[in-house]
Amino acid sequence: MTQSTIWSRASRANQRLGLYTPSLKEFCFLIGAMKSGTTTLYHYLAQHPAIAENQYQKEPEFFSSPHEPDDLAPYYRQWLPRLMGRQIALDGSTGYSKQPGFPDVAKRLSKLPGRKHFVYMLRNPVDRLESHLAHNLAAKEVVFEPGAELPDLTHPLAVSQYAYQLDAYRAAFPDIAVKIVAFEAFKTDPLAVVRDICAHLEIDPDFAFEVLPPQNTRSKRADVQSFKLTSDQRADITKRLQPDLERLHAQYGFDTGIWGLS
Repeated sequence: MTQSTIWSRASRANQRLGLYTPSLKEFCFLIGAMKSGTTTLYHYLAQHPAIAENQYQKEPEFFSSPHEPDDLAPYYRQWLPRLMGRQIALDGSTGYSKQPGFPDVAKRLSKLPGRKHFVYMLRNPVDRLESHLAHNLAAKEVVFEPGAELPDLTHPLAVSQYAYQLDAYRAAFPDIAVKIVAFEAFKTDPLAVVRDICAHLEIDPDFAFEVLPPQNTRSKRADVQSFKLTSDQRADITKRLQPDLERLHAQYGFDTGIWGLS
């Protein structure tokens, strides 16, 4: 039995029995975006000795539940941090950047005691939306034929409106800048992006990270693998996203030109 398995089982037992509630004083939230490489990024950062990996699940979604939690103990018990040295609790819940479907997350997080960091990895928003629909297809949440009329895009479009998602964090945390990184840069040179995030967190960026393969990739089912937006669908979605893309560049300083969508 590996050490990781032992810690995971101990954490799950503690979650059930409530024997020990660790004192967590610092957090790093990978708030999204969904289908933008956050699982791989999470497992990279979790290797660092200053990072406390959630032993229960990558995405606890504790603050995106329908009702605001009134007891933080069950949340804290999902970690078993080291007793010595700085420990940053890592939470990779992509539901934290899915308003209005999951509203008030940033406001809820503002009430959480302790120091907080936010990392937001952005992917070409049309590619992200396509992957989002493929994910829903794999999960049998939607059923449609390739090339057919798409299902309701209200939620997937909102998740791809990155400036809109960032607005909630700017309002709730005016003194904390969200660290924005590009999925495309991460895909090209993951270690460079991980080290940049470590520098942002003020932890050793020169830690010897193990190189990882991509995690949580698209389902191997034939219908999911073959799903692609048509050129007309991509053009329509790009047009609908343009106002948000312009704000993302103007108000948040992100170089949207890397996506070639203008």
